[in-house]
Amino acid sequence: MTERRTSLLATLALLAMTACWGSTFFLIKDLLDRVPTLDFLAVRFAIAGAAMLLVAPRAIARLSPAVRRHAVVLGGLYGVAQILQTAGLAHTPASVSGFITGMYVVLTPLFAARILRTRIGVVTWAAVVLATAGPGRADPRRPQHRVRRSAHARRGGALRPAHRRAGRMVDIE
Repeated sequence: MTERRTSLLATLALLAMTACWGSTFFLIKDLLDRVPTLDFLAVRFAIAGAAMLLVAPRAIARLSPAVRRHAVVLGGLYGVAQILQTAGLAHTPASVSGFITGMYVVLTPLFAARILRTRIGVVTWAAVVLATAGPGRADPRRPQHRVRRSAHARRGGALRPAHRRAGRMVDIE
C-alpha cells in the first residue's frame, strides 16, 4: 500500500471515529433522562474494565508499582472529568457539550507550553486560536460551565507524563 493511500485511510478512519464519538453525546443525553449519571458511569466503566481484562488479562500485572500509582491518580482525574461532563450533559445541549469537551484536544498544547515548556509551532498556535474563539464566549453561570471544567480536567490527563523504560519513552496508556 502506498504512503498516500495509507495516509488517506488513516484520515478516513479518524474521521469515522470522530463521528462515532460525536454521536454518543446525543445518545447519552437521551439516556440520562432515564438513568442517573453515576449509575450510568459505573456500568459504562465496569464494562470497559471487564473488556480490558478479557483482551489483555496480564496487562495490569506487568505494570510497575510507580506506573500503577500514576494510573490511579490519572484514573481519578479522568473519573472526575467524566462525572462533570456527564452531569453537565444532562443540562446542556448535546452539540454544545461535545464541542466544549472536544476543546481539550486543541487546548492541550497550551498546557504543554506552560507546564512542560514544550515549544509550540505557529500552525498549532493558529489552530488553538481558531478553535477557542467560539467556546471562549460561553457564560460560566450556565450548565455548559460544568462541561468546560471537565474539559480542563481531561487536559490534565492528556499531559500525563511518559515513562522511560529500557532507554525509550513509553506512554502509560
